[in-house]
Amino acid sequence: MRHVILILFWGLTTTIQATTPSVSTDSIHTLKHVLKIHLSYPDSALRLLDTMEETNTAPLFLLQAQRAMLYGSHNKHHLVINYGQKALQHDSLQACPKYYLQTLTCCVEAYRKLNEHHQAIHLLEKGLAFARAQKNPTVEANFLFTAGQTYYQLNKKKEANQYFQKAIRLGEEGSYKLKPYLSYFYGEIFSILFDEGKYQEALEYCDKREKLIQQMSSFKQIPIGYIDQQYAYLYSKKACVLSRLNRKAEAATYYHKFKQTRFSHTPQGQESILVYWMEIGQYDSVIQFCQQQKPHDTITSDYAQQLTIQAKAHEGKKEYKRALEYQKRLTAINDSLNKKNIEEEMAELATIYQLKEKENEIQQQHEQIQKTIIIRNLLAGAFGLVCLLLWMAWHHLRTIQKKNRLMANSINTVLDCEQKIETLEKETSFTQEKEEAEETSVETDSHLFKRMEQIIKEEKLFLNPDLNRQDILNRLPIDKNRFAKIMQENSQTTLPQYLSNLRIKYAINQLKEHPNYTIQAIANESGFSNLRSFQRIFKAKTGMTPSEYKTAIEQTISEK
Repeated sequence: MRHVILILFWGLTTTIQATTPSVSTDSIHTLKHVLKIHLSYPDSALRLLDTMEETNTAPLFLLQAQRAMLYGSHNKHHLVINYGQKALQHDSLQACPKYYLQTLTCCVEAYRKLNEHHQAIHLLEKGLAFARAQKNPTVEANFLFTAGQTYYQLNKKKEANQYFQKAIRLGEEGSYKLKPYLSYFYGEIFSILFDEGKYQEALEYCDKREKLIQQMSSFKQIPIGYIDQQYAYLYSKKACVLSRLNRKAEAATYYHKFKQTRFSHTPQGQESILVYWMEIGQYDSVIQFCQQQKPHDTITSDYAQQLTIQAKAHEGKKEYKRALEYQKRLTAINDSLNKKNIEEEMAELATIYQLKEKENEIQQQHEQIQKTIIIRNLLAGAFGLVCLLLWMAWHHLRTIQKKNRLMANSINTVLDCEQKIETLEKETSFTQEKEEAEETSVETDSHLFKRMEQIIKEEKLFLNPDLNRQDILNRLPIDKNRFAKIMQENSQTTLPQYLSNLRIKYAINQLKEHPNYTIQAIANESGFSNLRSFQRIFKAKTGMTPSEYKTAIEQTISEK
C-alpha cells in the first residue's frame, strides 16, 4: 500500500503544485511553496501555514487539507484525521478535486494505520463516488484496490477479492497511465498469495506481471529506469515462488536475470532479493548485506526489520547463540519502538486537545461577538422603533392639533353666525309678535317657545345645573304635555338636550374669553353638574375635548 500511496500522492501533489493559486510568484506564503518544503522542513511549513491562516492568504479548508498532507508524510495519523476531516467538512473542497482526493487519500491511510478500517471504508466509498463522477479511472482503481486491502485486513477475503478484481479490470482496460498501478496491484496480490502459501496462484500473477512489464517497455512515456526496477522486483519474487515450488533451476534462472538489472546493484534492489537468499541458504550474503548498511542514528522499524533478518540468517546457519543475541536486541528495539510510538501518539493527542481547546476558546469568543452584535442590533432596532413610534406620535399629535384648530375655527364661525342670526331675529320678531298679539288673544306654540327661549337666555337660567322643566312651566301659561310638543316642534330636541347645547356654547365663549380658567371652573360656570359630564357632552358636540379646544384656540392665537 505504501508504494501506491506514494505514486498516487506524488501525482496529486504535482498537479496541485501546477494548479495552486498563489499570492505572488516570489512569495513564500503560498501553498505551492509549502508543498515544496514540507518534506524537508516540516516545522517551517507548519509555521508558514499558520501565518497564511492569520493573514487569510488562502482559504481555511485548503490550509487544513495541506496540514493533513504534511502530517501524513510524517506518520502523525491523529493529526492527519483531525485536519483532514475538518477540510472534508467544507463543501468548497470538492470544487478543488485534486485537494479533495489528496485529503481523502491521507485520511484513508491514517485510519488504516490506526486500524480504524470501517472509517477508512466509509471514506473510500465517498472517494469512489467522487472519482467516478470526475471520470478519473486512476484514482478509482487505486481506491478500489485500497478498499480490497482494507477488507482483507478485516479478514473479509471475499469482499477483498471482489474489490481487487474490479481494480485489476480497470487497470487492464485503461490507458498506459494505469499500467504502473496495475503492476503494483499484481505485486501486492502476489505477496498475499505467497504469504498464504498459494504458490501456484502467486506464480500466475508473476506471469501476468511479466507480460505487463513487457507491454509497458514499449510505451515511450514510461521511463526505462522504472521498467528496469519493475523487472528486478518481478525476478526476485518469481525466483522466491519457484524455489518454494521446488523448481530450483527456474528459480536460479530468474535470479540470474535479476542480477542483470541495474536496480539489483542498489541497496533497495539487494534488499528485495534477501528472501530468495534465505530460501537458497545464502545466509552469509544476507548477513553481509545487513552489516553493510549505514548504522541507524535513531531507532526505526527498518532497523528492527534488519535485526529480524539477521536473527533468522544466524538461525539458518545454526548459530543459535548469535541468533538469540539478535532476538534480545530485537525485543529491546521493539520495546523502544512501542514506547516511542506511544509517546508520539500521546503527543499527537495532546496537540489535538490543545487545538480543540483553542478552537473552543475561539468559538466562545466568536459566539460572544455574535451575541454582542445581536444585542447591538436589537438595541439599534429598538431605538429605531422607539424613534419611529415617537415620530408617529408627534406626527399624529400634529395632525390632531391641526384638525382641532380647523374644527375650533369652524365652531367659532358657526357660533358667530348663530349669534348674528339671533340678533336679526330679535329685531324682526318684536314687530311680528305685536301684530300677532293684536289679531288673536291666544299665543301660538312658536310664540311660546320664543318667550321661553328669551327667558332662558336673557336670565341665563341654563347656567343653573338644577334647572328643570317645572321651573320653566312656572314661568309660562302651558302644561307639561304642550311643553314637550313645543320643544320637539321648535328645537327638535328635548329640554335637557336644549340646555346642554346652550351650556356648551356658553362654555366655548368662556374658554375663549378666559383662557386662564381651568376646565373645572369652566364646567361649573357653564352650568354642568360635574366635570365628567361636561367633557363627555363637549366631546359629543364638538368632536374634541375641552382641553383640546382650549389648546387649539391658544395655538391659533399664537400663530396670529
